[in-house]
Amino acid sequence: MPGEHKHETAINAVQIKWDLRMRFLVTFVWVICVGIMADINVIMLTGIIAVVTLLILGIGLKRLIKRVSVIAPFMLIVFLTLLISDGFPITEEALEFSLLILCRLLVSVIIITMVSVDEINCYLDSFSSMKLPDALTSTLFLTQRYVHLIHRELKNLQNALNSRLFKAKFGIRSMKIYGQITGGMTIKGIDRSKHIQQAMMSRGFDGRVRTGKAPKISKADIVKSLAAIAVIVALTVIERRFLI
Repeated sequence: MPGEHKHETAINAVQIKWDLRMRFLVTFVWVICVGIMADINVIMLTGIIAVVTLLILGIGLKRLIKRVSVIAPFMLIVFLTLLISDGFPITEEALEFSLLILCRLLVSVIIITMVSVDEINCYLDSFSSMKLPDALTSTLFLTQRYVHLIHRELKNLQNALNSRLFKAKFGIRSMKIYGQITGGMTIKGIDRSKHIQQAMMSRGFDGRVRTGKAPKISKADIVKSLAAIAVIVALTVIERRFLI
């Protein structure tokens, strides 16, 4: 329902007094710097500074933990894969490298949280003012609109399985059921996408989502951004000159 969708968006969004475009710039610089850091201690210090920054901006620790937990399985797979990259027994070089990559991924996820908590209209307005391709703006809008619908369908499906006393087990029967569910949802999704496309075309959609005007970048936003960039650049220079 439209009302429910707006309610979910309002709950998930955070009002931050820092221009989204400037935060994108800061996030980009921070992620690049973390990507070239080679000292785990400096990377973790950067992560601590990023967490403190998020808390100051009003992004709660619970939300941050939830974001990290979503990507945690992927990070674990990457860590284990790199850990055994040199075979058995596990070498010290493989352990150090896998820990380095894991720390970089973790801190990067924390940093990206800085630009992943705003309302969808803020992203659309900012992308439009930055003259990004219309395809990117349209894709973001449609993804944000229908990801909630997919989430609700998954919850309804889970409730249906629970009502039929289905218990997930690692076996052929469970895998067969999951395969049938996945196939059914895929076919249903393809069929729905065709209907959505026809409905949008009949309403004159030309591939461009209409957006509002992004607010002006204030001096305070510029000062915050320069300070944040100065901190990460200073950490990178210190690491390169004195710790490597």
